[in-house]
Amino acid sequence: LSTNILHTQHHHPLLTFHHTMSSSNTPFFILPLKPVTALTLTRPLHKYLAQQYGESQADQYNEVFAKIQQQRDELLNAQERSQGSRDLCLSYATHLEHLNRHFPINSGQKRIKFSFTWSDAFSKKRASQGNLYYEMACVLFNGAVIESQIGGAEPRKSPESIVRAVKSFLSAAGLFQFIKDTICPKIVEKITPDISAESLDCLCALMLAQAQQCVTEKGILGKMKKDSIAKLAQECASMYANVASRMQSSTLNGLFDRHWQGYSQSKAHYYQAVANQYIAYQMNEEDEKGAEIARLYKARELIDQASSCRVSSEMKQIIKDFIDEIKNNTSKAHKENDKVYHDRVPPTEELPAIDKKRIATAKVPESLVSLTGIEDPFRELFPVPVMEAQQRFKEELNAKLAASFRYAREHRDNVKQKLAQQGLPGSIMTDEKQPGFPDQVHKGIDKIRQQGGLNRLRSLRVTLKEMANETHSQCDKLSDQLKEEEAEDTECRKQFHSSWSRLPSQQLTVNLQRELNKYRSKVEQASNSDSLIDDKISKHEVMFQKFDLNRQEIDEMMPRPDSSAQTNTSQAQNQLRDLLSQLDDMFGREADLEKSLQQEQELEGQKIKGDLLKNQSNLDSTINQYLSNFDTKLQEFQDLSQKEDSLYSDIKGKYTSFAQGRTETQSQHQRQEVVQRMFETIRMYDEIMANVREGIGFYSAMQDFIEKLGQRIGDFIWARKMEKGDLIGHIQQHLSGVHISHPYAQQPRPQQGHPQQQQGNPQQQQQQQYVQPPPQGGPNPFQQGHPQQQWHPQQNPQNYRR
Repeated sequence: LSTNILHTQHHHPLLTFHHTMSSSNTPFFILPLKPVTALTLTRPLHKYLAQQYGESQADQYNEVFAKIQQQRDELLNAQERSQGSRDLCLSYATHLEHLNRHFPINSGQKRIKFSFTWSDAFSKKRASQGNLYYEMACVLFNGAVIESQIGGAEPRKSPESIVRAVKSFLSAAGLFQFIKDTICPKIVEKITPDISAESLDCLCALMLAQAQQCVTEKGILGKMKKDSIAKLAQECASMYANVASRMQSSTLNGLFDRHWQGYSQSKAHYYQAVANQYIAYQMNEEDEKGAEIARLYKARELIDQASSCRVSSEMKQIIKDFIDEIKNNTSKAHKENDKVYHDRVPPTEELPAIDKKRIATAKVPESLVSLTGIEDPFRELFPVPVMEAQQRFKEELNAKLAASFRYAREHRDNVKQKLAQQGLPGSIMTDEKQPGFPDQVHKGIDKIRQQGGLNRLRSLRVTLKEMANETHSQCDKLSDQLKEEEAEDTECRKQFHSSWSRLPSQQLTVNLQRELNKYRSKVEQASNSDSLIDDKISKHEVMFQKFDLNRQEIDEMMPRPDSSAQTNTSQAQNQLRDLLSQLDDMFGREADLEKSLQQEQELEGQKIKGDLLKNQSNLDSTINQYLSNFDTKLQEFQDLSQKEDSLYSDIKGKYTSFAQGRTETQSQHQRQEVVQRMFETIRMYDEIMANVREGIGFYSAMQDFIEKLGQRIGDFIWARKMEKGDLIGHIQQHLSGVHISHPYAQQPRPQQGHPQQQQGNPQQQQQQQYVQPPPQGGPNPFQQGHPQQQWHPQQNPQNYRR
């Protein structure tokens, strides 16, 4: 095998071949790269971040932007057969995927407008569009092309070299398939023909055929069984025939001309000839000379067809050598058959079809990140609309869950209160055989002890009060900041009069004030509810202290049973106990459901970020979809409440029958009242503890919301201070007699009697541009005494930037 890789052109400037001189190793085409036009990404991306997050936040990504821009620039000089250029394409495409998650490049009101310009790899015709997926498809196309070139550059004179070539072709096929299945369906605008679905399918098939060819070559080099080589070669021929058929289709006929079609057809005929040649070798080993000669005839027919195709001079030489080899083998076989075997030579059309064995399958990547391992550099970055949508989802979901939890708790308390009015469960739990409290009472007290008892309740109440004060303080602090900024703006307006041209603060802070007032109102309502908790604790504090006593001390609170009283437990009493036990189980299921939904609430609050990023144009529908996912589970509270009502009705009926047939002594009545009072105390402790924990959760969530609002208010105040400094500087320069162009208003026209009012140097005007919006119809602050000089309605405020 030749150690030199030849790169020659024949008849067509795009048809370049890699090959080693061998009857089994035929050359590969070099696919051409797509030419790309230069593009600046850094400034638009940085500007978008600055608008959404502020300059300081945008500056933190300068290195990332510079790296992406460098990769984009290096694409203009991508080298053929270069692993570095291949990795460059894959790395840049991965960064594009990350950009797409965080920047509105494809759609949206704040869409970042780019013009991605690429040329067709074959026709060289240009096509431009602003869809980021188009850029991604084009750069991945070049990555697949370079991967195929690396495979074609392998000398393939050793098994290791052939394996490397196979891996490259399979990876290239996988990339073409990935572009077709994952990227191109998201491109809705015009694309170049080379990345159409039909073209990508054809190129994927070509890569697989070339990989199958390498596998066949490895079988020949490794002296594999003759029939196995024949199967591999026959499949290779079939795959090349499929490629040729695709290239000749009406869709691709204009893209792949007769040179490409001739190449694929010649390969199909050639490897079918190879398959017949190796079957002939097998027939020779089995002394079947007639079949051997027929296979050689068939191989000669096929290789002649390959020779008639439009191919390169190198391929013609390989075919010529193959023909000579077939001639020699046929001559030898005829001589041996005439002298020794005298076998009949069957017609070629009677030869059985050769079985096929396919090895090559596309290696399609799961994702670009899995292919390159490049993490998202913007993973901590979320657009403001997405952040606001996520916060809105959390608030709405929190309100939805809180309403359902409150309904379930109030319903439980209502059922327990109605039971308490009938003396349940105390009236049926008293056991005259046992001097102390029933076991159910002690179990409830033990559970309270595990929670920390009264001391824990007091501690959480202190925490609740501290959180309430802190939340009030947060609101007051933000309110003071807005008032301070507004006072500064008002003072400057009084000082500079009409020269102070920017919009008043109160017009710009309407939404911020509205949101802050909404939070403050919720906090005040919660504070009123907190006072009710204090009343409950104060009312039951003495009984709560009893929970710290030991079992014996608690049982001593219970009046002793009347030894003369009837102690038999009736059937109705047992039935009531069973029904109350079922009711307690339902109460427990409600508590478990509440805990489960709280955990899921936290998970969904994080999960929704990704979907909001993907659907930035439909944020409301995404939020509604996530909220609807909770409706089925929240419906379970309604179902449990209905079952609880049904059970209560059964309990009420059974208790009526029980009470009518019961006789009790005064001692029994006293004991039942004490038991019922203890059950009521346990219920009240649980209720107050639930109220306190709900309040702590509320303040914790509110502090997060207020903190995020504080960040927005801080950004607003910082921007206003920067604006204030710039405007004061301009006013002072004007008062000192230095003429500068006004950043808001149109330059005044020259007027008679005022020769000094001339338009400034246009170049100087361009250098004095600012980001602030123009005043709506306000006077020119730099032309005092001429209020008729107004902002021109046709002047574009976007021309002004810092």
